Amino acid sequence: GKDVELHSLKHGHLNGRLGTALSCSNGRIGVRVQGQGMLAIKPSNLRLSDARAADSASFETPEPCDLNALLDGSEFLPVRKALLKSRPGCTRITLHGEQMKLQGGAAAVVALLRRSSRSALAVHTCSALSKLATGNPSGKLEIVCAGGAAAVVSTLDAQPSPSCGDSGLPLWKAGLHVLSSIAFGAHPCKQSVVDAGALAAVKRAMLLHAADPELLKLGCDVIANVAGEKHCVHDVIKAGGASTVVRAMRDAPKAAELQADGCLALSNLCVCFEDARQSVIDADGHAVAGLALLSHAHTHAAVRRWGCAALSNMSSGSADCKEALLSAGAVRFVVHAMVPCLALKEADILRMGCVLL
Repeated sequence: GKDVELHSLKHGHLNGRLGTALSCSNGRIGVRVQGQGMLAIKPSNLRLSDARAADSASFETPEPCDLNALLDGSEFLPVRKALLKSRPGCTRITLHGEQMKLQGGAAAVVALLRRSSRSALAVHTCSALSKLATGNPSGKLEIVCAGGAAAVVSTLDAQPSPSCGDSGLPLWKAGLHVLSSIAFGAHPCKQSVVDAGALAAVKRAMLLHAADPELLKLGCDVIANVAGEKHCVHDVIKAGGASTVVRAMRDAPKAAELQADGCLALSNLCVCFEDARQSVIDADGHAVAGLALLSHAHTHAAVRRWGCAALSNMSSGSADCKEALLSAGAVRFVVHAMVPCLALKEADILRMGCVLL
């Protein structure tokens, strides 16, 4: 309901179709592709407070990524074959490695995922999307513009519960990996994950597969990456992200990688907002972060770093937050974690410990 300033408006082509891309002062982006309507934009009823801003073309529609280079390797062979089969004008690939001529960029892979959501190919397709998104900002944005986050969530939502005899664990892991990779991008990427309903899907996955530390870690990764943007913190809190992370850390206390990423998620949730800090405290986030430090601080650098960061960020909260930290023994846990930092000269972790103290 608030006025939103249009930062830029650019006409061009996206995957061979005429389209219009825009970015706004609230960090949201939108792409209207001919014949497809508006993708990845919210709110839809934008009021332009400054029409002259439309003359500024700072937003570039991403060029389709090179699937031939990014999906090279035997692990992506099923995806390459499916893409080539669905595009008759392309060269067919053989098991002996005939030259590929894949076209369409990430949008073609997203479309393939929508068609294969109930088949074994979906796992390979999610892995391909992860490859396109990892370390590739333009690839992330291309996936977002193609509705990739929503396609992944729809695929996960279509999976039966483990009680039906098929846990679908590989697909759950592959889907969470895609969402984590997208959410590691800029604000529009994180927001697309939120708007797709991914936080609810992550929560469901972590509840269904609470005995699998690897999946729990991937779920914490998604939450941590989304919460890394302050505008998304309250979305995570409303979706029960804090309690979901705490439950995962309690379910697998010996999994150091999970404990580290769980602490990172809690830390990101506690950076900016007092009510978010209180929600983490209410979920016993301070207790699980302290136990993670007690169990793994002397053997795992990431647990030292993010455990201290989480407790330090919580300590900047209200008097109630500080009292909860003292009652849970946070000072003892942080001092315990700071001991190896002295020998290893980890000044940044020592600084975070000093902030809490």
